[in-house]
Amino acid sequence: MRPAWLDRLRRHWPLLVYVASVVLVTFQFGGRDAANNIKIFRWSFQHLLRAQDIYGQYPGLYYDVFKYSPTWALLFAPFAAPPAAIGFLLWDLCAAVLFYYAIVRLLPGPPGRVALAIAFFEFVAAMQHASTTNAVVAALIILAFVAFEEDRQGLAALCIGVGVLMKLYPLAALSFAAFHPRKPRFALVFVGVLAGLIAVPVLVTTPSALAAQWRSWGHTLAADTAASGWSLMSYLQQWFGVDWPNWSVQLGGMIMLLLPLALRRDRWSDPHFRRLFLCSVLLYCLIFNHQAERPSAVVGFTGIALWYAMSPRTWFRTAVMALAFIAVPLLHSSLVPWVIRLYILPGLGLITLSCFLVWWVIQAELLADSQSTPLETTS
Repeated sequence: MRPAWLDRLRRHWPLLVYVASVVLVTFQFGGRDAANNIKIFRWSFQHLLRAQDIYGQYPGLYYDVFKYSPTWALLFAPFAAPPAAIGFLLWDLCAAVLFYYAIVRLLPGPPGRVALAIAFFEFVAAMQHASTTNAVVAALIILAFVAFEEDRQGLAALCIGVGVLMKLYPLAALSFAAFHPRKPRFALVFVGVLAGLIAVPVLVTTPSALAAQWRSWGHTLAADTAASGWSLMSYLQQWFGVDWPNWSVQLGGMIMLLLPLALRRDRWSDPHFRRLFLCSVLLYCLIFNHQAERPSAVVGFTGIALWYAMSPRTWFRTAVMALAFIAVPLLHSSLVPWVIRLYILPGLGLITLSCFLVWWVIQAELLADSQSTPLETTS
């Protein structure tokens, strides 16, 4: 018989790889304390404590502005207190562990390890941009889904609420409630949890100062509504001159996202159908996110990794996944000269287009009359 530790190592080797990558990237960037994102996150908590406008311009400290909620500035406190290099090593480690935990909770056993292997390079890409917040949001969406499956509405509300107060698009995870009973109860639970999260910064600041911070965040979000980032809206405008408001394209995407729920109620009881819908939500959160950047791809690509890992192998699925893998992590890696990655690839929209292709494949599978038998998910 094999030793118990060897069996655990066999099951959890991806976690060791993720943790090792965090340590290596930390050393690669000399402690990462010079990254602009890191400076913004670190100072957001200090500004909250001092009742200074979190969303103001501070060119002497960093460029750009903080764009997350006051609650997130408070939640970042444990990582802002230590020296910068240590704080962000801990933050990236927590992000890696949370990302790993979310995937293995959803897909225990070999399928989970396959998903983690496929998503690994996108996780590293986000980390190299000092933006593991995207991986954290992806993990929170997955954990909200798992909590719904386990009938833990409070935990699902907490995961969605924290995600929303980081980036607004985790609101799409509210659609998971459609599969489960006691929807009015969940609505009340979510409103209560969100209200508590909104109010919790009052522990370190005054109510009036906190109200001013929330108003400032609203102005910051409003100023970004016309942005298009790496979203589908950006490429519709660049290639076809389509100058529709972001909300109109996003609304069309939302209708397409929810269409399988309306037309295939007969499949709601199928766990594989529900997991497919989770993958669709993750991709939707990338494709139609008007603030999407290169590190945001980890959210959508995690959906691709989960879809492929939990689905039966066919030549078509393998070809589609391989195409997405080439277009997203491979072509945007160090294997391609940085000049091409910086000036040519973004204009081609390969990340958005490849993810949009996989999204349509998943939508077709959700709408299909027949259902495939998912891969076994036992450890």
